[in-house]
Amino acid sequence: MRQGTWAARARWGSGVAAMAMLAAAGCGEATTEPIDGRRDAERRWAAGIGAAPQYVMRQQRLCYCLQVDTVRLTVSGGRITAAVNERTGAVLSAQEQSSYRSVEQLFAALDAVPAAGGRIQRVQFHPTEGYPTQLAVDPIPLAADDETDWRTVLVQRSPPQP
Repeated sequence: MRQGTWAARARWGSGVAAMAMLAAAGCGEATTEPIDGRRDAERRWAAGIGAAPQYVMRQQRLCYCLQVDTVRLTVSGGRITAAVNERTGAVLSAQEQSSYRSVEQLFAALDAVPAAGGRIQRVQFHPTEGYPTQLAVDPIPLAADDETDWRTVLVQRSPPQP
């Protein structure tokens, strides 16, 4: 009886280990498939607001952190030059600002994240302007608390500066 119990435990243990390895292998693969609608979205963006020298956008960053406020970002030449929390009016520090992405940086992440071994979990594009309205990434598959989801709720040309 004791020998039968040992054999059953060994079979159960090796089966669990094999299932875990198969699950890990499937979950850890980087996405390499083309993203539906991406090229058309990039063309719409480049022909519209993306052609402007400067634009303003509103974005939320959701992750394991508690920050879910909408932030107003000013972007010039594809780089974020200013960031203000819309709820509090506080200007974000350079470190806080680095958590957000311009439209150009969101498009670049569609290539950079999978190239580095990460996964694109979700992406959606604005139907007329083309910018990503949602980009959810998992930069290190199977790691805890590294996923980030950027939600862009508005992008508009900046008014000309006097």
